[in-house]
Amino acid sequence: MEDGLIECLLETIDNASKHKLQLVDLTESLNAAKTQVTHSADKSKNEIKKFFEELKVSLHASLDKRQGELISEVSKIENDSLGPLIACQALIETGMVDTTKLLNEGKSLLMAGEDREGLTMFKAKADTKTPTSLPEVPLLSDVACISVDLPGSLIGQMTEAIDECGRVFAKGPVQITDILERPGALLVKWSEPDESCLEAGRYRLQYCYGRSSNDEDCGTVFKDAYIGEGCSYILTGLQCNKQYTLRACCSEAEGDWTPWSLPRVGITSLPHHEWCSGVDGFKLISDNTTLVSRTNKPRIIYSNHDSFICGHSMVFKVLQVAEGDMSEGVEDGHEGLGLSVARVEGASLCQPGTLLVTMQGSIFIDGKEKVTKLPSLTKGSVLTIDTEVLQNNKIRVTIEISNKTVTFDWAIDVSESGTPTIPGLMSMPGQPTPQPNIQLYFAFSCEREGWKILVL
Repeated sequence: MEDGLIECLLETIDNASKHKLQLVDLTESLNAAKTQVTHSADKSKNEIKKFFEELKVSLHASLDKRQGELISEVSKIENDSLGPLIACQALIETGMVDTTKLLNEGKSLLMAGEDREGLTMFKAKADTKTPTSLPEVPLLSDVACISVDLPGSLIGQMTEAIDECGRVFAKGPVQITDILERPGALLVKWSEPDESCLEAGRYRLQYCYGRSSNDEDCGTVFKDAYIGEGCSYILTGLQCNKQYTLRACCSEAEGDWTPWSLPRVGITSLPHHEWCSGVDGFKLISDNTTLVSRTNKPRIIYSNHDSFICGHSMVFKVLQVAEGDMSEGVEDGHEGLGLSVARVEGASLCQPGTLLVTMQGSIFIDGKEKVTKLPSLTKGSVLTIDTEVLQNNKIRVTIEISNKTVTFDWAIDVSESGTPTIPGLMSMPGQPTPQPNIQLYFAFSCEREGWKILVL
């Protein structure tokens, strides 16, 4: 009886201890949430105060500057217009003095009586000093009448603009919704909340190394990864098992960028895609992500293992093209990029269990050419193969080159274990253990040297 009670007591203590630990974890999470709210509120308040103080100073300086400029313009017109009028006034005043003096002398002679000598002298003086013309005084319509045009609606417009200045968001208008690991990469997705009133025209994704926050004072350097209209992006060139902090924002048309989303931390545990090393006729560089063909004989190089997982995307970039006629080898399907269920025999990818996009843009599935053709792959071209797993062992394949896209459904024979199998294909020793999902090799076939292909 006592043993049962003790066992019950120990079980109760154990459950209480676990419950306490859970409560401690919840308390820490709650404190972190409260800190986020108070910290972001204080930061936003300081940003608002700083912005409007700077706005006041800038507006005051701009108003004083413009007021001074307009007054200076008025003063210049005033001075330029008064100059000729003052000169004309001086002429009139001088003529008035001379004429008054002559008039007074004439009156004095009349009052003095007959003075022949005086009259003779006055006549001579009158002949030389009597004005014969008057200075020209401009009409009022010909002189300046200064006025100023000040927009009476400006005050209302400025008041309205200030009333609409700034927006407060409980959360950023864009939030990262999903981070999915890819080989040496992360697929990042984002969206706008349903209550968002923005009409986003562009999105922006940034990342930094390690775990960080949006606090600019912490010294973290974020780098742009993507700017465009899409709502997802594959961030490539990442190290395995390393933390990366991601954040996103948006803008309306060509407007300013909105505040950042909450930072999210992502990690990929999948190593990046690699070409198989040691294949005759090929040189590998950049951690085996880039191949250089060094053969003029038909050759195929595969990935180091069946690393492509159906449901993911594969990207090839042509860094350099081979010399010679592009039509060489294409007819037999020797030169091209694609996917393969296994490593096939021979020097051509035009066989069952393969998908091939030739360097001229032709498409072969299971060795059969499709009618639709894509642009040729030239230097700088990017080939994207996106896959979606369907029912009945089918894969929907979307192929894109130079913004032209085609989509096909590809039926793959999958064994009960989930490993793709095609009868007649060679199974190489040392292949990785079969996986429950559909995994394929990626491959490149060529018969000319000079190709330089990067896989992402």
